[in-house]
Amino acid sequence: MLRLIDVLCGVQPQVMRQMPQVAPHWAETAVGEVVTDSREVEPGALFVALSGERTDGHNFSG
Repeated sequence: MLRLIDVLCGVQPQVMRQMPQVAPHWAETAVGEVVTDSREVEPGALFVALSGERTDGHNFSG
């Protein structure tokens, strides 16, 4: 299982990679699943908004 801090470190460009500033209780939060469809979000899931030709996931993150 990933921790949120692992995800945040992994999405930074390699030349800038450093430990992100995140509150400790968020940093250790476990991520059990990554979803790109906001209708599939459940406790423990991380929603990633993707842009595509037909839709933009950022419109559905709220």
